[in-house]
Amino acid sequence: MRPSKLYDLLAPVYGRVMGPLLEEANERAVERLVGGAPSSALEIGVGPGAALAELARGAWQVVGVDVSSAMLREARTRVSQQGKQARLARADALRLPFRAAAFDAVLSTFLLDLLPEPDLRPMLAEVSRVLAPGGRVVLGVLELPNPLVAQAWMTVYRIAPDALGGCRPVDLTRLLDGQPLRLIRDERLDGWVTMRITTLVKVTA
Repeated sequence: MRPSKLYDLLAPVYGRVMGPLLEEANERAVERLVGGAPSSALEIGVGPGAALAELARGAWQVVGVDVSSAMLREARTRVSQQGKQARLARADALRLPFRAAAFDAVLSTFLLDLLPEPDLRPMLAEVSRVLAPGGRVVLGVLELPNPLVAQAWMTVYRIAPDALGGCRPVDLTRLLDGQPLRLIRDERLDGWVTMRITTLVKVTA
């Protein structure tokens, strides 16, 4: 099933089911992003808007994109209920509708885990393109350090990927090779599912 269709279907329950699992990771990711004191921030793959709502608490320009119209509605409602503002748009992470160097900061958590292998490097190239030199990017990905959990997860993923929301671990370190991004901090929030939060800065030529 296409991600946009799958997450349209999951949108009404995603926040309630996945929110507690992702809450700490989202909070840590936002904390690392705002540590760079950006004047503008883009979140790619906003989902139901948990991280976006935290970003919108700042005094900077906040923009969020997602391929799922239903997720965008959830995010818009969440931000509005807090009396905050963020500009939202339906967009593909591989073809972001923004000029080069448009943002001082970019956030994307648990999106790379959903993309097909051939799309992973192009997505990171788009992140680098829209990020201003010296800007900060924070990426969150899934890790499965327990071999038994990893084996069971990948077995289910191969048989019925939609049952896991199309999500599987990716090797972020490998994907960052060749990108104009320098590592600032690499953290892991441990649990039966580990969340890896990686903070990078775009280097100038």
